[in-house]
Amino acid sequence: MNRRKKMINKLKKKAKKSNEKNVVSNKPKYISKAEREKLALSQSDDQAENQTDVTLTEITSIEQADDEAATVVANSNSTLQDAQADTNHNQDKK
Repeated sequence: MNRRKKMINKLKKKAKKSNEKNVVSNKPKYISKAEREKLALSQSDDQAENQTDVTLTEITSIEQADDEAATVVANSNSTLQDAQADTNHNQDKK
């Protein structure tokens, strides 16, 4: 009986080990402290670059909006001046 029990236990251990190798762990892979610091630095550099890109884009869009507003104001001023000139011209004729 002991010999049979020993063989069964050996086979169970072997089956258990093979099953453990096939199981995928949900535990995240260990990342060393130095690697975490490198990742944090690279992420902060990326964020800084993205922020400068965003600010440059914002500045460009603001400048374009200012140019468009100046054009609109200039056009409205010229239209207003034309209207006033026409009014003055019409009054002079009367």
